[in-house]
Amino acid sequence: MKRFVMFAVCMILGVTMAACAGAGGFSNEKIRYKMTVTVETPEGIKTGSAVREAGRYTEPSILPDQGGTMYNITKGEAVVVDLGQRGVLFALLGGEDEARTVFKSLASKSDQIMESVELTIAQYPKLVSFKDRNAPETIELVLETEPCADTTTGIPRNATCVKKDRVLEIYGEGVRLKTIMVEKTDDEVQFGVVKGYLKWFREPGYSLGLKFFDPANPEPAKYLISDDFQTRNN
Repeated sequence: MKRFVMFAVCMILGVTMAACAGAGGFSNEKIRYKMTVTVETPEGIKTGSAVREAGRYTEPSILPDQGGTMYNITKGEAVVVDLGQRGVLFALLGGEDEARTVFKSLASKSDQIMESVELTIAQYPKLVSFKDRNAPETIELVLETEPCADTTTGIPRNATCVKKDRVLEIYGEGVRLKTIMVEKTDDEVQFGVVKGYLKWFREPGYSLGLKFFDPANPEPAKYLISDDFQTRNN
């Protein structure tokens, strides 16, 4: 009798899931996009770009704890902006938040027109530099942000503001982060740029042990792993 009940439950769930799938309840979408970081310097405009792939998976709520939409970056690596003797800027992978932003900004755009969208400060990926690229422990956070009051509505912690902009401090006078843009593309995801600049870098899945310390906070504020620089998920 117990086997029959379990079989019946499985059959009902199977039919329900099949019906949901047939009705479009499940979806697994991918979108490729190019992120371009533009920096103004006394020597001229410097840019770096990288093609990334984001995924959006949606499933219906068949069971109480099931269902919803999940976002992630499935393939890609950090954007590298080479500023010559001034140093190198790395725009890391933004994870779930970046993937959600890309889908909301670009997924509804026409496939015939590769429109670009300028990211807001709240949408920026983490920006880092190294005092010595051969020494991973010398990593620095270039732009620190924090929640702040929305200037339009006045709602506390409803917006993102710059806490500390270290671009001038790290790269010198006359250097300014101009824009970070994303655009839909059919170009293939390429790897190897990060490894070319960071000889010690290993494949995703390894902990790099990179961390930032806030002098005002005795606890480690941020930790980074190799997947922040590069990911090859399916």
